[in-house]
Amino acid sequence: MRAKRAKQYKKAMNIYKNAYGFREPFQILVGSDFVLECLQSKISIIEQLTKTVGHMKVLITNCSIQDLRNSGESNIGAVVLARKFEKRRCTHTPTISGHQCIEEIIGDENKFNYCIAIQDSTVRSKFRNIPGIPLLHINRSIMILEPTSKASMFRVKQVEQEKISISKEEKLRLKKDLKDADGPSAPKSSLNKRKKRKGPKEPNPLSIKKPKKSSTSITKNPTTNINTHSDNTAPSLDRDKQSSPNVDGSDISNKPKRKRKRKSKNAQPLE
Repeated sequence: MRAKRAKQYKKAMNIYKNAYGFREPFQILVGSDFVLECLQSKISIIEQLTKTVGHMKVLITNCSIQDLRNSGESNIGAVVLARKFEKRRCTHTPTISGHQCIEEIIGDENKFNYCIAIQDSTVRSKFRNIPGIPLLHINRSIMILEPTSKASMFRVKQVEQEKISISKEEKLRLKKDLKDADGPSAPKSSLNKRKKRKGPKEPNPLSIKKPKKSSTSITKNPTTNINTHSDNTAPSLDRDKQSSPNVDGSDISNKPKRKRKRKSKNAQPLE
């Protein structure tokens, strides 16, 4: 087998592994016509299937073995070869055709992840419409694994999208968590809302002029403010003089008191 073809087959089987849950050893369900074709082309079934698919085991139904028996005495070698394979039980009594038996086993879903090895093109075209079925056949003494069908690739894209997106269970959990988070916090938020004040608004504090410092601040720190406010305090002192008149009408409230001179004992009287 060429390296390029082997790489393609390995890639195709990896798709079935990841998307449909196929596991080694792969189960290959063979038909009676496939066994006859292998004998006529002198192909070792087990050897070629392992090269094509990988580690696997071959299965055959009782109905397919009965088809080989009914094909004539010339095909006794095919019956002997078929008996060596593992039997897939079927409940058909009496037996039916091998192809019909395989179709009933596969059904609409291929639950048991079988690979189908069959020569009939009409049966293979039916199986292409069912997703997740690897199909094998022989063409000019070469074992061929068919490329992944459109139905199978559509299912692969769905699986990839499901892996990326959120599942239904996770969505339900998120909805429950959001409800639990919003429920108790709703009344608190309504209580914390500030009531709008009606009427005229207060002026902007930055646009209001700052009030001037009063005279009390000057008296508290006389040492620091004497020089800085000397010009401002002068008129206030004049006002105090005018506002406190004496009995005689003279302003003496702010005049400094004169000291009395003491007469010395040794002083001589004036003549």
